[in-house]
Amino acid sequence: MASSPGYPARFSAPRFSAHVGYLFTELSLPERIAAAGRAGFVAVEHPAPMQIPATRMRELLADAGVVFAQMGLAPGDASRGEKGLAALPDAQGRFRDGALAGLDYAAEIGCHMVHPMAGVLPQGTTLEALWPAYLDNRHFVAEEAEKRGLTVLIEPIGPGTLPGYAIARTGDALRAITELGRPNVGMLFDVFHGYREGLDPAAVIAAESRRIAHIHLADEPGRHEPGTGWIDFRAIRQARAAGYGGLLGCEYVPRAGTVDGLTWMSQWTGDGESGDCFGDTWMRPRIALVHAVREAIEPIEAALGKLWPEAEPMHLLDDRLSVDRAMETGLSPDMYRRIGELGTYTLAANAAGILFTCSALGPAIEAFARRAPVPVLKPNEPMFAEALEAGGRVGMLATFTPSVASMTEEFEMLAAALGRCDARLESRCVPEAMAALKAGNGERHDALLAEAATHLAGCDVVMLAQFSMARAQSAVSAASGRKVLTSPDSAVRKLKALVAGTRQTCNPLR
Repeated sequence: MASSPGYPARFSAPRFSAHVGYLFTELSLPERIAAAGRAGFVAVEHPAPMQIPATRMRELLADAGVVFAQMGLAPGDASRGEKGLAALPDAQGRFRDGALAGLDYAAEIGCHMVHPMAGVLPQGTTLEALWPAYLDNRHFVAEEAEKRGLTVLIEPIGPGTLPGYAIARTGDALRAITELGRPNVGMLFDVFHGYREGLDPAAVIAAESRRIAHIHLADEPGRHEPGTGWIDFRAIRQARAAGYGGLLGCEYVPRAGTVDGLTWMSQWTGDGESGDCFGDTWMRPRIALVHAVREAIEPIEAALGKLWPEAEPMHLLDDRLSVDRAMETGLSPDMYRRIGELGTYTLAANAAGILFTCSALGPAIEAFARRAPVPVLKPNEPMFAEALEAGGRVGMLATFTPSVASMTEEFEMLAAALGRCDARLESRCVPEAMAALKAGNGERHDALLAEAATHLAGCDVVMLAQFSMARAQSAVSAASGRKVLTSPDSAVRKLKALVAGTRQTCNPLR
């Protein structure tokens, strides 16, 4: 595998660099470098390391057992809102003086790459108007960097992160690299920025691996640790293994402490080929579970533990939903609003998938699902699909009366969509069983459902409509002599497949 520009061969296998402007920020800069070494990083990076004399920096790096991966160059005056100078023709003198000083410092501490930021476009100007000055400055710094054996980075940073930044799009960075035509100029591709730009980061890495000199990792939303959000890092790992041989810079905001948030790194195999560190075990996808009754919590917890133990459940309970729904003849606008607000809350908490466990809220859940960036599942459809696979005559037991009509409609619509004109649904509702369960009498709940199930013995399969009914599966099976499906088990199987299949393509900006 050919290594990317700017990296020694020893970094051809995946290794991590700690961006100590983001990590270990409770410590002083010298202490951050030491902490990075203790945490297992092979490199550190920082936009402004020159606050520490080069001689002292070399000592810190040696003591920590790390190298300095990349640093900022000619950043400008932050107090004036400057974010680099490379694209600003009126600042050419300051840029070149700062660049030379930074290049000498980088060479002295053994830093491999430098990043001269382009700067924020002055009001009323365009990138095209400043393009000649930008290329001229880039030519200068690339030539000087080459004398010192350094690589120059170009990083696109979009308006969602840095408004007005000159190099806002990945295409702008690649255009500059092409027009410069220098072997020591490469792209710093930040997965977080690329995702917010609307790109598939894995596809960019696969396509541009030879022009990418450095990669930054962070998830979206929140710019937190990889695996906490929507970005598919399994695909990114695969793309990296196909061509990119450089470091993986960790430029993210820890959700808690830096060290506590490094558990994701322990799953990385280090060879880039074996293992599945970006699979389900590593990612611990957070699954939001929205409940209308407390009794639904235990069954879905049991189903997750049995069928998807890697998932991280997040429970959200509004125990007035079922009460208010029972008082409505149909779903009110207020109910649609509440479901939307509950779903939006789970998205803000980085849910990778959402399951609503109340069977009487189908249309409102569908309305939210149409605009959600992650898989959203109603409680019933997976069970309906599995039931239709088992036979054409389907029995259903329910304990919440308002759910029967909506579930019957959903079942018939799915059967029609699947071409199952022969499908028939026979339902029995036993509200006394729900009352018994709420009163703490689980045995009576199960017995009432078992007795009702004897009337469904002629069906091919029996479904238990409410999540809270799952505990009666064995009793109902014994009484009916039929296969009994529960909504928690079916829903977990379906949602697991959806999350695994959509994390690669999900784009919250679409």
